[in-house]
Amino acid sequence: MMTLIWLYHDGQDAEQIALFSKEVLWLVIPSLAFFLTLPLFLKNDVDFIPSFFLSSILTAACYAASLYALSDGLATG
Repeated sequence: MMTLIWLYHDGQDAEQIALFSKEVLWLVIPSLAFFLTLPLFLKNDVDFIPSFFLSSILTAACYAASLYALSDGLATG
């Protein structure tokens, strides 16, 4: 939220701020993988460090898939 205020203060127009906000949303969604998988690993008696590592790897894979999907990687034409 501070970034949005900063952009507004620096003179960005509302359309640019809205676009930035939408782009941030699409990058927040893959981070949910971490917060879904870490508790699952921990509840299944996986130690913290391996759980953290595996959750981080899965999150990185979700980010890579999201960036690919949002890029021209899935463009059809």
